[in-house]
Parts: sequence; structure tokens; C-alpha cells
Amino acid sequence: MTHAPNWQLPYSWSPDGRFLAYQEQEGNSWNTWILPLDGDRKPWRWGPQGKNVTVPAFSPDGRWVAYQSQETGENFEVHVRPFPGPGSRQTVSGPDGGCGPVWSLDGREIMYLAGADSDNRILAVDVSPGPPLRFTNPHVAFAFPFAPVSAATVVRLRVFALAPDGRRLVTVRPDPRPAGEIHSLTLIRNWAEEVKAKVPAPR
Repeated sequence: MTHAPNWQLPYSWSPDGRFLAYQEQEGNSWNTWILPLDGDRKPWRWGPQGKNVTVPAFSPDGRWVAYQSQETGENFEVHVRPFPGPGSRQTVSGPDGGCGPVWSLDGREIMYLAGADSDNRILAVDVSPGPPLRFTNPHVAFAFPFAPVSAATVVRLRVFALAPDGRRLVTVRPDPRPAGEIHSLTLIRNWAEEVKAKVPAPR
């Protein structure tokens, strides 16, 4: 679908299936690109260059893209821009920043990982239709008993996925062992049943 000498990572399909948002490493930065899947199929760079504009996510209606970047400083923040544009950036995350945005299925909520390395919270903002979109202050949606990722990881990877009902998510937990000590890959079958057996049913 694309040819480049650099790393490329696919991230999000537009709901109508006409566009693929992916990111590409270019020098010391990662940039987001949009690949149209009809017409000339010529990709274009999306968002400001050289600011680690990464982990793009199309909204369920295809009118917006949420993403993380360092546009405003050293810390990652979560923003939204209209797609395909033009339009200005709107900041979603709070004063501590954030990364890895994920839309709810109905487009009325954006969840993201809190900005600090040691923070184990998934934060959420409620979204009211626009333009411009309107966001509530962030609140805690989920909290883990461990810190999910390092800052180096969030530049290029989305670290959690939200269930369609918005009540559960799956995330990556770092393995503390050095990579050379990991010699096996474990496949867990029927993991949902195992979770049900270990987690008490809600009352």
C-alpha cells in the first residue's frame, strides 16, 4: 500500500473505509500521514511536521481525528482536528498532558493515558458536538495497579483498546525482565471466561 525507507505504523481506518491514517518515522520525529484508498492513492502528511504527531484515531463519524503531539512543548498532549480540514487544533487533555487517544463507539467520549510516566490512569473527557467540539474537564475512567508504558513507547504505540460498550479495556503491561530473558510467547484461549472466573460479577 505504501513504500518508504522508514518505519511506518498503521493506526486508524476512517469509518467509510476511504482513508487510512498511519505514522512514519522521519529523522528524530514521527509524523502522521493519510493514505486515500481510492483515486490516485497518494498519501499526504497530516498535521504539523516535526512535532511527533502520532497515534491518530478517526472519530466514529469520520469528521475528526484525535492524536497526540508535542506541538505546544516537551510533554505530549491530546488534540483533535477536523478531517480532512481545514480547521484549528483543539486541546483535549488537561494541564498534565496525555497520550494515546481512543474514541468511544458513539463519539461522545475520548479516553487517553495520563501524561506522567508513573501515572497509571486512563482519563476521559465527554465530547459535545460541534464545530467546535466542546469537552468537559478530564475525569478518571480506569486505573491500573501498574504503570502501563514508558514515555519512549507512547511516541509510536497505542497501548490500550476500548470495548464497544465502553465499560472494559485491554492494555499492554510491560514485562520487567530484560528482553533477552523472554524466550516464549503465551497464547491464552478463552481469556474472557478466565476473567469472569476471577472477577466478581457486578451487583
